Amino acid sequence: MATITSFLIAYSALCISVLEFSPVTPDNLQGTWEGTYGEYSGKRDFMSSKYTIEFSGNTFHEVEELSIQGKYSLHWNDGVGRMVKSVSSTPFNVPDTASLLKFDNNKLVECYYLPLRQTFPEKFSSIAGSGCAISVWERLEHSDRGPSPKGPENQIPSSSWKLISKTVNGNQSDTPTNESNIIEFFKDEYTKTRAIKLSGIFSINEININFQYDTGSLKGTEYLGIVDMNRDWLKINRATPGRNRPENFETKNNAIFYYRLLKRKRVPDKE
Repeated sequence: MATITSFLIAYSALCISVLEFSPVTPDNLQGTWEGTYGEYSGKRDFMSSKYTIEFSGNTFHEVEELSIQGKYSLHWNDGVGRMVKSVSSTPFNVPDTASLLKFDNNKLVECYYLPLRQTFPEKFSSIAGSGCAISVWERLEHSDRGPSPKGPENQIPSSSWKLISKTVNGNQSDTPTNESNIIEFFKDEYTKTRAIKLSGIFSINEININFQYDTGSLKGTEYLGIVDMNRDWLKINRATPGRNRPENFETKNNAIFYYRLLKRKRVPDKE
């Protein structure tokens, strides 16, 4: 038994050493990679449910879906709904959040405090200094569910809504074209999904990789990272903008690094 244990330990160490700092070239990086594990500041990233990155030539295209699930309660009075949402899909301590709801021209208007809190706003307002935000949601129709039910009390259960605009402290902004925010309600549960598409150019020098974004809120931002590949597995660790490049694939507590382990999803077609 001791011999087998020693062999397994030695084999694991060999595998780890093979994964460490193998030079990567743009050619063998080409294709689509799907995230299997994410880690930020020494903690596993439980919020990101799906992440893919495609390398094509010297460009990259990212799609990240952030998803949370939980329970909700909703009570209506004189056309105003009071909703309390709890989060159950994350190990972190996230408090229940309270918001006001109303319908305006078939749109769902939601008012809440930022940062999120358990207190209901006094009124639907997001003027400067109020500390409140207003989100406007548009219902997504589903043919298999038939026409939308009548009455505000019946609009929320078994429905899906897409965020079209958001106002924070008096400043309104439409949802970016490269971003999608969907919330789905079913019975007393909800799922909120945010999908972001980003792209840019990348460069590699041995184990060093740079990402230069050209879309969305990250346009013009550069991330410095390191990369390693072992056949169909890829490791990327990168620092937030303005930080020094990581020296290894650890994130550590309070360090501003984001590590991902990815598996090759599709090999590019050869001409």
